[in-house]
Amino acid sequence: MVPVVEYKALWEHIATLVVDEHGESYFSRVIMVDDEPHLQARIAKIANKEIFLVVVTPTSDYQSSDEDNYGETDQGIIYVLKKVSLKDMSEADEMTERALTQSIMSMVKNVMKDLGDDTENDNSYTRILRQHYRGKKHTDRERNYLGCNGWSLSFGLFTNQM
Repeated sequence: MVPVVEYKALWEHIATLVVDEHGESYFSRVIMVDDEPHLQARIAKIANKEIFLVVVTPTSDYQSSDEDNYGETDQGIIYVLKKVSLKDMSEADEMTERALTQSIMSMVKNVMKDLGDDTENDNSYTRILRQHYRGKKHTDRERNYLGCNGWSLSFGLFTNQM
């Protein structure tokens, strides 16, 4: 399993690298949650129109290609979300939010790739993302998810391979 303290630190680091044209992070905060009720409680404390990054504690599956080679694959999921009030959003507002959060998610994916490809630095961020299973990545649009709009990304990490 991926070490959760290092995992959260990775996403806090990524949030500092996903910036607007003025060098400011798009994310007001990074929150780590265990499940949907935990996320719902955390979102209740977030102001309308805030953009934030949600990191879900990864799950892990044991895998064995044969009796000598085994390890785990962690399933990660993150969300780029913007708290919204749908009743106050026009179609144009929704399209603007959709495009902005999609752009931010694309930046997150690029940072993940760059860190995973970084062979010059050996730190916990690069070590975690070098384990990224690139063939196992899926992005979904999230609309009115717990009062937020945005995108989710699910992906796999090979961990504890023996």
